[in-house]
Amino acid sequence: PAMTNAALLPLSGMLDSVLVVRLLARTTPRAVHLYGLFTGGALALVSLPATLCCGFVAAAVPAVSAAGGGKEGAERALTALAFTFAIALPCAAGIFLFAPVIAGLLYPALSAQDAAVLVRLLRLMCVSSAALAAVDTLAACLTAMGRAKCAMRAMLCAVLCKAALQLLLVGKLGITGAAIAANGCYLVAFFLDLFYTVDTVKADRREKRHVVH
Repeated sequence: PAMTNAALLPLSGMLDSVLVVRLLARTTPRAVHLYGLFTGGALALVSLPATLCCGFVAAAVPAVSAAGGGKEGAERALTALAFTFAIALPCAAGIFLFAPVIAGLLYPALSAQDAAVLVRLLRLMCVSSAALAAVDTLAACLTAMGRAKCAMRAMLCAVLCKAALQLLLVGKLGITGAAIAANGCYLVAFFLDLFYTVDTVKADRREKRHVVH
């Protein structure tokens, strides 16, 4: 399950490179160019906060594993999530506020039209900055608690949701639809991972009550 969970997003990215481009090609001759702005520009930049939070993930896994799969492990996972948000949320806000500056500094050769598209994508996908970082943290913590299957199911649901949203939105909204689908993917994975983590606390309480009775 842990290996499958780690492989789902890369495999989903491979599918996106075919599906999104073909959907875009129905409405614009710039399909490959727009997809390049989406993946090589916006998606790469909004993924940076998750990279910055890798230290919390590395520190959380042994701590959560040592605490076991009960209430204490879940509480440590939620603490790791809080630290993750402490970095990821300001980064997301910075991407939203300074998107034009970021686009101008990193990609000065872009035309005004492409720069405007990139800025719109960055501002729309700043949600993914925090959500992706949180997903990485919670998925690693769930694995450490012995609930790797839960993290895998959450990511599978998220990937399927993204594919469905792409089919619904890309034809109507263009590359903006792909950005919305990516946001939906990471948010679904985050809320499901959070549910499984919190449910660990509830399950531990139910087990203790059962032992008492």
